[in-house]
Amino acid sequence: MMKRFESDYLEGAHPDVLRALIETNGEQTPGYGEDPHCEAARALLRERCELPEGEVQFLVGGTQVNRTVIASILRPHQGVVAADTGHIAAHETGAIENSGHKVLTVPNTDGKIAAGQVEELCRAHYADASFEHTVQPGMVYISNPTEFGTVYTRGELEALRAVCRARRLPLFIDGARLGAALNSPVCDYTLADMARMCDVFTLGGTKMGLLFGEAAVFSAPELAKDFRYFIKQNGGMLAKGRLLGVQFYAAFKDGLYDRIGAEEVRLALRLRDGFRARGWSFLVESPSNQQFPILPDALIERLAPEFSCSHTQSFPNGMSAVRWALGDMPTERLPDVLAASVRTAAALISSAKAMPTIKPSPLTSATWGSCARPARSRAAQVRTFCRHAASSVSSTASAPAQATGLPPKVDPCEPGPIGSATRRVMAKAPMGKPPPTPLASVTISGCRSNCSHAK
Repeated sequence: MMKRFESDYLEGAHPDVLRALIETNGEQTPGYGEDPHCEAARALLRERCELPEGEVQFLVGGTQVNRTVIASILRPHQGVVAADTGHIAAHETGAIENSGHKVLTVPNTDGKIAAGQVEELCRAHYADASFEHTVQPGMVYISNPTEFGTVYTRGELEALRAVCRARRLPLFIDGARLGAALNSPVCDYTLADMARMCDVFTLGGTKMGLLFGEAAVFSAPELAKDFRYFIKQNGGMLAKGRLLGVQFYAAFKDGLYDRIGAEEVRLALRLRDGFRARGWSFLVESPSNQQFPILPDALIERLAPEFSCSHTQSFPNGMSAVRWALGDMPTERLPDVLAASVRTAAALISSAKAMPTIKPSPLTSATWGSCARPARSRAAQVRTFCRHAASSVSSTASAPAQATGLPPKVDPCEPGPIGSATRRVMAKAPMGKPPPTPLASVTISGCRSNCSHAK
């Protein structure tokens, strides 16, 4: 049986959640989330978030809730600020743009954006003599954890919150995997703390043990005016809405949500340690349930019949960064089973040839989801860099460069124009015309190597 790691919503639902659904299955209740179960769940979430005046509404899915929240807050001439790797920018098929609002992207650092970037974007907008002819920044979106599994610290959130308040920009935190963030070893705040550091956030259910469902929580209830109109208009008002209330109540009544998040993270870090013990490096240092080891393509192909993962980025020396995500019902043995298979596959490969290694550079985080959206300048720069490296390393690189697969004379990290959060890569090797074919592909669960799965 295939063991699937390509995402973290591949199981059905936690048994406790299913039990709650079965126990209430025969009840007749009002529809559209106006039933006693949804009211009980709303009250429980307000209590857990320490938001007695907060507004809580339930929707079905992540893209749906992101689009609905953003569309309800922004005015027609405004856009939402997000990382260039943010889910709304890279993995939602233009859902935000389809609502009439532009996503104003800024470069990410391991999936994150910084307060200084938001301030600089706003300053540049209003310093433009023609600012009324461009899209006005209207709110800020981040996800926690990020697309790379990284988790915002209290200091980072407080700095973003301060800039957003000064600029009167609502701060929206996408918490599709929030249970994994809150139970990460680097997280230094509680759910209630985070609720006070933003204006609106989501509590993800789909990736946290529920069959489906996301809760939109407004710390600033004035932003929720007429929100149910927007839910209905965007197709998010479930007729049998009580199914959402039943599930969220079951997840939060006795700490199940946190237990699921903690177990996901614990086993993901065991998985990380297993890869690291074999000497492989990582695309980013993720402290949550998503891990991104850089592995030989030959090893990935050997594992493909038994284990699925999602491709994130290719390197020019036969290595690829792949995502391994631990879902909401991981089993204790899963990391050990994978580790044993990795040892066996690695031994088979190394008996035929030496296995290459690669050290990631700061450029790597720019290419997340590169096939899922039109190329932006930074992502295009990275792909050009990789294509050139693949074509030129054998003829122009020195022996050490050939060993790592990188072209010569590369300055891997140069400070960018917007504080320390921006990283740029300057490829100084001769840049001839890139080859007409894309990077070589390998197949991982039916996906091309230059494709990455959305969350």
